[in-house]
Amino acid sequence: MNKKVPTHMIVAASSWISKIIISIIQLFVIKILIQTLGEDKYSAYAILTGLMGWFTLFDFGIGTSLQNYISEYRAKEKDYTEIITITFIFIFIISVFLIILLYFLSPYISSKILKIFTFLDPNEKKFIFFITGFYFIINNIGLIFYKTLYAKDKGYIANLIPVLGYGISLLLILYLKTKNISNLAYAITFSIAPNAFIPFILILHKFKYQNLINFNYDIIKMILKRAYKFWLFALLANLVLSIDYIILSQYSNSKDIVIYNILSRIFLFGFFIYSSFLAALWPVFSFNIIKGKTDIVYQYTKRYLSIGIIYMLFFTFLVLLFIKPISKFFLADMEIKIPFSIILFFGFYYLLRVWTDTFAMILQSANILRPFIIFVPIQVLISIFLQIKLIKIYGLYGIVTALIFSFILTVVWALPYYTKKKVFKDALL
Repeated sequence: MNKKVPTHMIVAASSWISKIIISIIQLFVIKILIQTLGEDKYSAYAILTGLMGWFTLFDFGIGTSLQNYISEYRAKEKDYTEIITITFIFIFIISVFLIILLYFLSPYISSKILKIFTFLDPNEKKFIFFITGFYFIINNIGLIFYKTLYAKDKGYIANLIPVLGYGISLLLILYLKTKNISNLAYAITFSIAPNAFIPFILILHKFKYQNLINFNYDIIKMILKRAYKFWLFALLANLVLSIDYIILSQYSNSKDIVIYNILSRIFLFGFFIYSSFLAALWPVFSFNIIKGKTDIVYQYTKRYLSIGIIYMLFFTFLVLLFIKPISKFFLADMEIKIPFSIILFFGFYYLLRVWTDTFAMILQSANILRPFIIFVPIQVLISIFLQIKLIKIYGLYGIVTALIFSFILTVVWALPYYTKKKVFKDALL
């Protein structure tokens, strides 16, 4: 008798394949841009693209709220078409206002974020900051679209579409290299815009015949009632995970920014393989928690958390083993060396991320956000304080060390405790 392959495994498998392809493409893009733009312009590019996490806040938690509502409606066998339609109309309207606001704020913000890049004049800073933000705001709409696909057990589609976008980006970046065009605005546009506009166009096509007169405000109230909690969590998460590039932009130099960006991309490549599991399991966990089948969630947690820890240890070993060819691949003849020891710091940090992200996903899928509201603000304060203090003394080591301590002192132990208490009850983790 043939067993049907679980949907979440199909989604996870497609996510692995797409993430591997995308990550490989991104690594080649980094290599090409470092060679094309040079150390200074690439470090500015790294800072700007490193702001993506902050711009994802402009979905205001709506994407995660919508994803969970779809899962709940499916579990109760209720139609969810209207909530998807109304939510997208609402997010379109918000995005227009955000782009207008971004235009007027760009001169001030860009002068602060890009202050160490003296080769850019104020107008150039304003322009490249604005277009970066513009593309990321459009990208947010696509990210919400992908979450709806995950919730409908069609995550494999959400995993395949970005492959096309990044593939187009690679071709456009190669064009810059062949024409020897060292233009920062082009580099940002070609690397972000394709992946932002492809899902955006698909959404416009899908909803072009919708009637705005029948706009249901009660649905928006329902979505926002839960969304603000997810947005608050996302804000706190960004203050922990995305403050690094802002601090680097204020206290570091082009050489260290390039090293940090390369290692971050490499370890994100490894971490995405595991996080794809978490993305695929989210609706499965949410569905089973609603049904009261926490034993299934518990078994999945034990299995995939063990796999994730072993995997991240092995990945760190591979990076250490091949650091010389890795450095040669990215940096070629540039006088920049990646220290062996900083890799160990990154490896330990991402090992903590595997642990904490697993329990964070379980709690969020169960709509349990209180632990984040309590402990993440403490983590934020620890992280920001230590990053500012330690980067001045230890450079890149200070940034990663601050991140490590902010995790160990808070969410590393708090999230598993609350998961056991609120989700698994008497189960032992």
